[in-house]
Amino acid sequence: MINRNGNQQSQTQVTVEDTQLINDTYTQYYIHIKVLKHGSINWDTHIHKRFSDFITLRQQMINEVGNGDFPYELPSKQFSLWGKQTSITNDVIKERKFKLEKFLYDMLNDSFDSKWRDTQTVARFLSIPKRWSDLIKDGGDTTKGNVMVTTDNDKDNWLSLYRDCKNDLAESKTTPLKGRTRKLIQLRLKVNQLEKLFANIGNSDTAMEVSEIERRKNLLALLKADINELSMQQSFDDTAVNQFSNTPNTYTNSLSRDAGSIGSENTVKIMETKRPPVGRRRFGETETTAQLNNRELLSLHKDKLKDQDEELMDLHKIIKNQKAISIQMNHELSQQNELLDSFSNDVDQTANKLKAATRRATKFNESL
Repeated sequence: MINRNGNQQSQTQVTVEDTQLINDTYTQYYIHIKVLKHGSINWDTHIHKRFSDFITLRQQMINEVGNGDFPYELPSKQFSLWGKQTSITNDVIKERKFKLEKFLYDMLNDSFDSKWRDTQTVARFLSIPKRWSDLIKDGGDTTKGNVMVTTDNDKDNWLSLYRDCKNDLAESKTTPLKGRTRKLIQLRLKVNQLEKLFANIGNSDTAMEVSEIERRKNLLALLKADINELSMQQSFDDTAVNQFSNTPNTYTNSLSRDAGSIGSENTVKIMETKRPPVGRRRFGETETTAQLNNRELLSLHKDKLKDQDEELMDLHKIIKNQKAISIQMNHELSQQNELLDSFSNDVDQTANKLKAATRRATKFNESL
Protein backbone atom coordinates (compact mmCIF):
# COMPACT_ATOMS: atom_id res chain seq x y z
CA MET A 1 0.00 0.00 0.00
CA ILE A 2 1.17 3.50 -0.79
CA ASN A 3 0.16 6.05 1.79
CA ARG A 4 1.68 9.50 2.17
CA ASN A 5 0.85 12.32 4.49
CA GLY A 6 -0.25 15.60 2.93
CA ASN A 7 -2.13 18.76 3.58
CA GLN A 8 -5.19 17.81 1.55
CA GLN A 9 -8.45 17.14 3.31
CA SER A 10 -9.02 14.13 1.06
CA GLN A 11 -6.40 11.44 0.73
CA THR A 12 -6.49 8.64 -1.85
CA GLN A 13 -5.00 5.25 -1.08
CA VAL A 14 -4.15 2.77 -3.82
CA THR A 15 -3.44 -0.92 -3.22
CA VAL A 16 -2.78 -3.70 -5.72
CA GLU A 17 -4.26 -6.45 -3.58
CA ASP A 18 -3.75 -9.41 -5.85
CA THR A 19 -2.63 -10.57 -9.28
CA GLN A 20 -3.84 -13.40 -11.47
CA LEU A 21 -2.44 -15.02 -14.60
CA ILE A 22 -5.20 -15.26 -17.21
CA ASN A 23 -5.01 -18.09 -19.77
CA ASP A 24 -1.18 -18.11 -19.46
CA THR A 25 -1.10 -14.98 -21.63
CA TYR A 26 -1.27 -11.90 -19.40
CA THR A 27 -1.45 -10.83 -15.76
CA GLN A 28 -4.50 -9.10 -14.29
CA TYR A 29 -4.01 -6.70 -11.36
CA TYR A 30 -6.78 -6.35 -8.76
CA ILE A 31 -6.69 -2.78 -7.45
CA HIS A 32 -8.44 -1.28 -4.43
CA ILE A 33 -8.85 2.52 -4.37
CA LYS A 34 -10.06 4.34 -1.23
CA VAL A 35 -10.71 8.03 -0.64
CA LEU A 36 -10.17 9.03 2.97
CA LYS A 37 -11.60 12.25 4.36
CA HIS A 38 -10.73 13.28 7.91
CA GLY A 39 -9.54 9.75 8.64
CA SER A 40 -12.70 7.92 7.51
CA ILE A 41 -13.45 6.15 4.23
CA ASN A 42 -15.43 8.50 2.02
CA TRP A 43 -15.49 6.35 -1.13
CA ASP A 44 -13.85 3.15 -2.36
CA THR A 45 -13.93 0.89 -5.38
CA HIS A 46 -12.30 -2.24 -6.77
CA ILE A 47 -11.08 -2.49 -10.36
CA HIS A 48 -9.04 -5.07 -12.22
CA LYS A 49 -6.79 -4.10 -15.10
CA ARG A 50 -3.99 -5.55 -17.15
CA PHE A 51 -0.74 -3.75 -17.82
CA SER A 52 -1.71 -2.86 -21.40
CA ASP A 53 -4.74 -0.99 -20.00
CA PHE A 54 -2.35 1.38 -18.22
CA ILE A 55 -0.37 1.91 -21.41
CA THR A 56 -3.62 2.75 -23.22
CA LEU A 57 -4.67 5.02 -20.34
CA ARG A 58 -1.47 7.06 -20.58
CA GLN A 59 -1.75 7.48 -24.34
CA GLN A 60 -5.42 8.47 -24.19
CA MET A 61 -4.72 11.02 -21.45
CA ILE A 62 -1.95 12.56 -23.55
CA ASN A 63 -4.28 12.72 -26.54
CA GLU A 64 -7.07 14.28 -24.47
CA VAL A 65 -4.94 16.91 -22.69
CA GLY A 66 -3.03 17.69 -25.84
CA ASN A 67 -0.10 19.55 -24.28
CA GLY A 68 2.45 19.25 -21.50
CA ASP A 69 4.80 16.44 -20.58
CA PHE A 70 3.26 13.42 -18.90
CA PRO A 71 4.48 13.67 -15.29
CA TYR A 72 3.77 10.16 -14.02
CA GLU A 73 5.94 7.12 -14.58
CA LEU A 74 4.78 3.69 -15.65
CA PRO A 75 6.94 0.55 -15.51
CA SER A 76 8.67 -0.21 -18.78
CA LYS A 77 7.81 -3.15 -20.97
CA GLN A 78 10.00 -6.20 -20.54
CA PHE A 79 11.44 -8.14 -23.47
CA SER A 80 13.19 -11.49 -23.49
CA LEU A 81 16.32 -12.41 -25.43
CA TRP A 82 14.11 -13.90 -28.12
CA GLY A 83 12.37 -10.59 -28.78
CA LYS A 84 9.09 -11.56 -27.15
CA GLN A 85 7.47 -9.43 -24.50
CA THR A 86 7.36 -11.13 -21.10
CA SER A 87 5.08 -10.07 -18.25
CA ILE A 88 4.50 -13.24 -16.24
CA THR A 89 7.72 -13.65 -14.27
CA ASN A 90 7.41 -13.08 -10.54
CA ASP A 91 10.06 -10.35 -10.48
CA VAL A 92 8.35 -8.38 -13.24
CA ILE A 93 4.93 -8.74 -11.58
CA LYS A 94 6.32 -7.60 -8.23
CA GLU A 95 7.94 -4.54 -9.80
CA ARG A 96 4.82 -3.64 -11.72
CA LYS A 97 2.60 -3.96 -8.65
CA PHE A 98 4.67 -1.34 -6.84
CA LYS A 99 5.00 1.02 -9.81
CA LEU A 100 1.34 0.79 -10.80
CA GLU A 101 0.34 1.65 -7.23
CA LYS A 102 2.67 4.64 -7.30
CA PHE A 103 1.41 5.70 -10.73
CA LEU A 104 -2.24 5.82 -9.62
CA TYR A 105 -1.40 7.29 -6.23
CA ASP A 106 0.65 10.16 -7.68
CA MET A 107 -1.97 10.95 -10.30
CA LEU A 108 -5.07 10.81 -8.06
CA ASN A 109 -3.44 12.80 -5.24
CA ASP A 110 -1.91 15.48 -7.48
CA SER A 111 -3.92 18.60 -6.62
CA PHE A 112 -1.41 20.99 -8.25
CA ASP A 113 -1.68 19.54 -11.77
CA SER A 114 -5.19 18.10 -11.70
CA LYS A 115 -5.82 18.24 -15.45
CA TRP A 116 -4.61 14.66 -15.84
CA ARG A 117 -6.78 13.05 -13.16
CA ASP A 118 -9.82 15.09 -14.24
CA THR A 119 -9.83 13.76 -17.80
CA GLN A 120 -12.71 11.73 -19.13
CA THR A 121 -10.19 8.97 -19.84
CA VAL A 122 -9.47 8.53 -16.12
CA ALA A 123 -13.18 8.56 -15.31
CA ARG A 124 -13.80 5.75 -17.78
CA PHE A 125 -10.75 3.87 -16.52
CA LEU A 126 -12.13 4.00 -12.95
CA SER A 127 -15.75 3.44 -14.11
CA ILE A 128 -17.03 6.67 -12.52
CA PRO A 129 -19.56 8.97 -14.24
CA LYS A 130 -17.80 12.27 -13.44
CA ARG A 131 -14.44 13.93 -13.04
CA TRP A 132 -12.25 12.72 -10.20
CA SER A 133 -12.22 16.13 -8.48
CA ASP A 134 -16.04 16.27 -8.61
CA LEU A 135 -16.23 12.79 -7.14
CA ILE A 136 -14.05 13.77 -4.18
CA LYS A 137 -15.95 17.02 -3.68
CA ASP A 138 -19.33 15.25 -3.73
CA GLY A 139 -18.14 12.71 -1.19
CA GLY A 140 -18.24 9.75 -3.56
CA ASP A 141 -21.89 10.32 -4.53
CA THR A 142 -22.01 9.40 -8.21
CA THR A 143 -25.45 10.98 -8.65
CA LYS A 144 -24.16 14.53 -8.18
CA GLY A 145 -22.01 16.68 -10.39
CA ASN A 146 -21.60 16.72 -14.13
CA VAL A 147 -22.17 13.46 -15.96
CA MET A 148 -19.46 12.49 -18.39
CA VAL A 149 -20.16 12.90 -22.09
CA THR A 150 -19.75 9.85 -24.27
CA THR A 151 -16.90 10.08 -26.78
CA ASP A 152 -15.32 7.86 -29.38
CA ASN A 153 -13.07 6.38 -26.72
CA ASP A 154 -16.13 4.82 -25.08
CA LYS A 155 -16.43 2.57 -28.10
CA ASP A 156 -12.94 1.21 -27.50
CA ASN A 157 -13.63 0.90 -23.78
CA TRP A 158 -16.74 -1.13 -24.56
CA LEU A 159 -14.70 -3.60 -26.60
CA SER A 160 -12.05 -3.76 -23.88
CA LEU A 161 -14.67 -4.48 -21.22
CA TYR A 162 -16.29 -7.06 -23.51
CA ARG A 163 -12.96 -8.86 -23.90
CA ASP A 164 -12.55 -8.84 -20.11
CA CYS A 165 -15.99 -10.41 -19.78
CA LYS A 166 -15.10 -13.13 -22.28
CA ASN A 167 -11.88 -13.88 -20.40
CA ASP A 168 -13.77 -14.01 -17.10
CA LEU A 169 -16.33 -16.34 -18.65
CA ALA A 170 -13.60 -18.69 -19.87
CA GLU A 171 -12.01 -18.57 -16.43
CA SER A 172 -15.36 -19.32 -14.73
CA LYS A 173 -15.76 -22.49 -16.78
CA THR A 174 -12.56 -23.88 -15.24
CA THR A 175 -13.34 -22.67 -11.71
CA PRO A 176 -14.55 -25.27 -9.15
CA LEU A 177 -18.25 -25.22 -8.30
CA LYS A 178 -17.71 -23.61 -4.90
CA GLY A 179 -16.08 -20.50 -6.34
CA ARG A 180 -18.00 -20.29 -9.60
CA THR A 181 -21.08 -18.59 -8.11
CA ARG A 182 -19.08 -15.58 -6.95
CA LYS A 183 -17.38 -15.23 -10.33
CA LEU A 184 -20.72 -15.42 -12.14
CA ILE A 185 -22.12 -12.64 -9.93
CA GLN A 186 -19.12 -10.44 -10.73
CA LEU A 187 -19.49 -11.29 -14.40
CA ARG A 188 -23.15 -10.26 -14.41
CA LEU A 189 -22.19 -6.91 -12.85
CA LYS A 190 -19.74 -6.36 -15.69
CA VAL A 191 -22.40 -7.24 -18.24
CA ASN A 192 -24.64 -4.66 -16.60
CA GLN A 193 -21.89 -2.09 -17.12
CA LEU A 194 -21.63 -3.20 -20.74
CA GLU A 195 -25.34 -2.63 -21.24
CA LYS A 196 -25.19 0.86 -19.70
CA LEU A 197 -22.16 1.80 -21.75
CA PHE A 198 -23.83 0.45 -24.87
CA ALA A 199 -26.89 2.60 -24.17
CA ASN A 200 -24.69 5.67 -23.68
CA ILE A 201 -22.90 5.03 -26.97
CA GLY A 202 -26.19 4.62 -28.83
CA ASN A 203 -27.58 7.88 -27.43
CA SER A 204 -24.42 9.96 -27.90
CA ASP A 205 -23.68 12.45 -30.64
CA THR A 206 -20.86 10.23 -31.88
CA ALA A 207 -23.13 7.25 -32.45
CA MET A 208 -21.78 4.35 -34.48
CA GLU A 209 -23.10 3.00 -37.71
CA VAL A 210 -26.17 0.83 -37.59
CA SER A 211 -24.21 -2.27 -38.64
CA GLU A 212 -21.68 -1.82 -35.81
CA ILE A 213 -24.47 -1.26 -33.28
CA GLU A 214 -26.18 -4.45 -34.42
CA ARG A 215 -22.88 -6.35 -34.24
CA ARG A 216 -22.24 -5.27 -30.67
CA LYS A 217 -25.84 -5.93 -29.75
CA ASN A 218 -25.45 -9.50 -31.02
CA LEU A 219 -22.14 -9.89 -29.17
CA LEU A 220 -23.81 -8.76 -25.95
CA ALA A 221 -26.74 -11.12 -26.48
CA LEU A 222 -24.42 -14.07 -27.13
CA LEU A 223 -22.39 -13.23 -24.03
CA LYS A 224 -25.51 -13.13 -21.87
CA ALA A 225 -26.68 -16.43 -23.37
CA ASP A 226 -23.34 -18.06 -22.56
CA ILE A 227 -23.51 -16.77 -18.98
CA ASN A 228 -27.08 -18.06 -18.58
CA GLU A 229 -26.06 -21.43 -20.00
CA LEU A 230 -23.13 -21.66 -17.58
CA SER A 231 -25.44 -20.72 -14.68
CA MET A 232 -27.95 -23.39 -15.63
CA GLN A 233 -25.15 -25.92 -16.07
CA GLN A 234 -23.91 -25.11 -12.59
CA SER A 235 -27.44 -25.57 -11.23
CA PHE A 236 -27.58 -28.96 -12.93
CA ASP A 237 -24.15 -29.93 -11.56
CA ASP A 238 -25.18 -28.95 -8.03
CA THR A 239 -28.38 -30.97 -8.34
CA ALA A 240 -26.55 -33.97 -9.80
CA VAL A 241 -23.99 -33.93 -6.99
CA ASN A 242 -26.71 -33.78 -4.34
CA GLN A 243 -28.73 -36.56 -5.94
CA PHE A 244 -25.68 -38.75 -6.49
CA SER A 245 -24.79 -38.42 -2.81
CA ASN A 246 -28.22 -39.87 -1.98
CA THR A 247 -27.96 -42.69 -4.51
CA PRO A 248 -26.47 -45.36 -2.17
CA ASN A 249 -29.51 -45.21 0.15
CA THR A 250 -31.85 -45.43 -2.83
CA TYR A 251 -29.93 -48.38 -4.20
CA THR A 252 -30.04 -50.20 -0.85
CA ASN A 253 -33.78 -49.64 -0.63
CA SER A 254 -34.25 -51.00 -4.15
CA LEU A 255 -32.28 -54.13 -3.19
CA SER A 256 -34.55 -54.59 -0.19
CA ARG A 257 -37.54 -54.30 -2.48
CA ASP A 258 -36.15 -56.97 -4.81
CA ALA A 259 -35.55 -59.26 -1.84
CA GLY A 260 -39.25 -59.17 -0.99
CA SER A 261 -39.12 -56.83 1.96
CA ILE A 262 -41.81 -54.54 0.61
CA GLY A 263 -44.77 -54.27 2.93
CA SER A 264 -47.09 -51.84 1.21
CA GLU A 265 -47.63 -49.70 -1.86
CA ASN A 266 -46.36 -46.62 0.00
CA THR A 267 -43.12 -48.45 0.77
CA VAL A 268 -42.67 -49.21 -2.91
CA LYS A 269 -43.04 -45.55 -3.81
CA ILE A 270 -40.47 -44.52 -1.22
CA MET A 271 -37.97 -47.13 -2.41
CA GLU A 272 -38.28 -46.25 -6.10
CA THR A 273 -35.27 -44.53 -7.64
CA LYS A 274 -35.92 -40.84 -8.03
CA ARG A 275 -35.16 -39.24 -11.38
CA PRO A 276 -34.01 -35.65 -11.88
CA PRO A 277 -36.89 -33.16 -12.14
CA VAL A 278 -38.05 -32.44 -15.66
CA GLY A 279 -36.31 -29.40 -17.11
CA ARG A 280 -33.30 -29.48 -14.78
CA ARG A 281 -31.11 -31.74 -16.94
CA ARG A 282 -31.11 -30.20 -20.38
CA PHE A 283 -27.67 -29.68 -21.85
CA GLY A 284 -26.29 -32.58 -23.87
CA GLU A 285 -29.40 -34.71 -23.34
CA THR A 286 -30.54 -37.30 -25.88
CA GLU A 287 -33.57 -39.56 -26.05
CA THR A 288 -31.45 -42.31 -24.48
CA THR A 289 -29.99 -40.36 -21.58
CA ALA A 290 -33.19 -38.47 -20.76
CA GLN A 291 -34.74 -41.66 -19.42
CA LEU A 292 -31.78 -42.64 -17.22
CA ASN A 293 -31.16 -41.88 -13.58
CA ASN A 294 -27.77 -40.87 -12.18
CA ARG A 295 -26.57 -44.43 -11.55
CA GLU A 296 -27.56 -45.51 -15.04
CA LEU A 297 -25.90 -42.41 -16.48
CA LEU A 298 -22.71 -43.27 -14.61
CA SER A 299 -22.82 -46.84 -15.95
CA LEU A 300 -23.43 -45.56 -19.49
CA HIS A 301 -20.55 -43.14 -19.09
CA LYS A 302 -18.23 -45.95 -18.02
CA ASP A 303 -19.32 -48.07 -21.00
CA LYS A 304 -18.63 -45.18 -23.35
CA LEU A 305 -15.20 -44.67 -21.83
CA LYS A 306 -14.48 -48.38 -22.21
CA ASP A 307 -15.50 -48.27 -25.89
CA GLN A 308 -13.33 -45.22 -26.41
CA ASP A 309 -10.39 -46.99 -24.77
CA GLU A 310 -10.84 -49.97 -27.11
CA GLU A 311 -11.03 -47.66 -30.13
CA LEU A 312 -7.87 -45.91 -28.95
CA MET A 313 -6.12 -49.28 -28.63
CA ASP A 314 -7.16 -50.16 -32.19
CA LEU A 315 -5.92 -46.79 -33.37
CA HIS A 316 -2.66 -47.41 -31.51
CA LYS A 317 -2.21 -50.73 -33.32
CA ILE A 318 -2.89 -49.11 -36.70
CA ILE A 319 -0.38 -46.34 -36.02
CA LYS A 320 2.15 -48.91 -34.81
CA ASN A 321 1.72 -50.90 -38.03
CA GLN A 322 2.09 -47.73 -40.08
CA LYS A 323 5.28 -46.96 -38.20
CA ALA A 324 6.65 -50.44 -38.99
CA ILE A 325 5.72 -50.03 -42.66
CA SER A 326 7.38 -46.61 -42.74
CA ILE A 327 10.57 -48.02 -41.21
CA GLN A 328 10.58 -50.85 -43.76
CA MET A 329 10.04 -48.39 -46.60
CA ASN A 330 12.88 -46.27 -45.31
CA HIS A 331 15.14 -49.34 -45.23
CA GLU A 332 14.21 -50.30 -48.80
CA LEU A 333 14.69 -46.74 -49.99
CA SER A 334 18.14 -46.74 -48.41
CA GLN A 335 19.02 -49.91 -50.30
CA GLN A 336 17.67 -48.46 -53.53
CA ASN A 337 19.73 -45.32 -52.98
CA GLU A 338 22.84 -47.49 -52.60
CA LEU A 339 21.96 -49.31 -55.84
CA LEU A 340 21.41 -46.00 -57.61
CA ASP A 341 24.75 -44.73 -56.34
CA SER A 342 26.45 -47.89 -57.62
CA PHE A 343 24.66 -47.58 -60.94
CA SER A 344 25.72 -43.95 -61.17
CA ASN A 345 29.35 -44.95 -60.58
CA ASP A 346 29.10 -47.60 -63.31
CA VAL A 347 27.64 -45.03 -65.70
CA ASP A 348 30.49 -42.63 -64.94
CA GLN A 349 33.08 -45.36 -65.55
CA THR A 350 31.40 -46.34 -68.81
CA ALA A 351 31.32 -42.70 -69.91
CA ASN A 352 35.05 -42.37 -69.18
CA LYS A 353 35.78 -45.50 -71.20
CA LEU A 354 33.71 -44.17 -74.09
CA LYS A 355 35.63 -40.90 -74.00
CA ALA A 356 38.95 -42.74 -74.04
CA ALA A 357 37.81 -44.93 -76.94
CA THR A 358 36.64 -41.84 -78.81
CA ARG A 359 40.05 -40.19 -78.34
CA ARG A 360 41.89 -43.29 -79.62
CA ALA A 361 39.58 -43.53 -82.62
CA THR A 362 40.17 -39.87 -83.41
CA LYS A 363 43.96 -40.28 -83.23
CA PHE A 364 43.79 -43.40 -85.45
CA ASN A 365 41.78 -41.53 -88.08
CA GLU A 366 44.23 -38.62 -88.03
CA SER A 367 47.21 -40.98 -88.54
CA LEU A 368 45.81 -42.39 -91.75
